[in-house]
Amino acid sequence: MSEKWMLENLIKGQNKINFSANGMINWVRATSILCNDQKLFTTDLKNNSNCVLSCDFNDEQKKLIFKNFFFSMYEYTHLARLVHENIHPYDILTAALTSCYKSIIFAIKSMKLSNTECRYVSIEQLINFYQTELINKDILPIPFSIGFKDLTKKNTKDKIKSLKNNNSYNNNDYPKTKEMSWGASITFLNGTRDYIAERTEERLLNSSQFYEKNILNFRTKDAQSIRDKELALKSVNFLAQIHRVYSKVNSDEIVYIAYGGINPEKLKQFILDLKKIARTFQIISGRYISHKCSSQEWDCFIQDFEKNAAISLKVQHLKW
Repeated sequence: MSEKWMLENLIKGQNKINFSANGMINWVRATSILCNDQKLFTTDLKNNSNCVLSCDFNDEQKKLIFKNFFFSMYEYTHLARLVHENIHPYDILTAALTSCYKSIIFAIKSMKLSNTECRYVSIEQLINFYQTELINKDILPIPFSIGFKDLTKKNTKDKIKSLKNNNSYNNNDYPKTKEMSWGASITFLNGTRDYIAERTEERLLNSSQFYEKNILNFRTKDAQSIRDKELALKSVNFLAQIHRVYSKVNSDEIVYIAYGGINPEKLKQFILDLKKIARTFQIISGRYISHKCSSQEWDCFIQDFEKNAAISLKVQHLKW
């Protein structure tokens, strides 16, 4: 039997998988480093939250807002416990990634519910809400405010060039500074745009619309026009990026990592970074919701959690 039977026989294209796995690790590291900026916890966060207008909610809507935020806290508790127990990083990789993603998703659902009563939303609807209501209205601080709408090639090229702003770094290297992290983050944003565009093209090629027109590729102006109309309505941002990372939870990249493709120290840091990102986003979303509701209702929610929830999470980061 070969030395690494699983990788050599079942996982093909290891160079591509290595590139993809390291890209995921590097983007999470970059986002975590950008979360270190103290401005995020002082001026930016305070000023951005103050832009949020309070609303009156009916009882059902209020219940859904706080219920979803509770589940965000619960998922974060899972992640914090995994980190606290200092478990072998390879054993908890997918669990940590899942808890981080779900904590962020529940927080964003809670934010969306504070804008509309619609309780059932797709990931694409959440991504568009994130762009339209949070980024475009300057609610979010960096790194969560990086993104743009209209994923056509020309607009993407212009936006990425503007965001990069002559930064020479990309997502191929493990970031160590804020400047490296910015370059890595924008490169991964561009890659996520390509990821969304590729899946849009795949779906269109398999659609009845293309079948009826006998369209087999995107070489014709008609096919390009249909694709670009769809891409013009789509957005790429932090939520699209973390969703892309989460989509790898049962992928070849995870098998590659589990067989030692990423060294244990780097993987341990990856899990710590996931925790920091989830915690930081929870603070931001909590501030948003407390402004949307009222400080009194938010305080009641937090005090009730502390007193009655049989969960170990300390909620000092959600008091202000």
